[in-house]
Amino acid sequence: MVFQFQKIEPKYLRGFVYADTPFPVIAINQKDSYYARCFTLIHEFCHVLLRRSGIGDIDYSQEPVDRIEAFCNKITSRVLMPERLLEPQKLNIQDNEKKLEESIQDISKIFKVSHSAALYRLYSLGKITQPLFNKMIAKIENK
Repeated sequence: MVFQFQKIEPKYLRGFVYADTPFPVIAINQKDSYYARCFTLIHEFCHVLLRRSGIGDIDYSQEPVDRIEAFCNKITSRVLMPERLLEPQKLNIQDNEKKLEESIQDISKIFKVSHSAALYRLYSLGKITQPLFNKMIAKIENK
């Protein structure tokens, strides 16, 4: 079952999952952006497949402490932005912030993901350095 809630700001809670069978439950924050809710839904569904309950606060500015969270983030970004479909996007960024911002906007528009998710995917593919990732994620999340 999938539910949406709305009385909590997304900065506090994006979603959660109760993964026990026979009736797992996923809850998504309706106040979050549409693209972020899609990411959260798939992320929480990964928890269901793993049968691991959890609370989703997808904070790209920090590496997830829990390896299950890290795994769910990786799977979700791969599902929403497959590498083979990213290749034609000319990801020749080379630590250039302006080119990176353009790539993030293009990926976000094409794949219907948040700017944070697009940036995370580029970082996970090794297309940008960690210092640039940290700088850009802070810039995106402070808007």
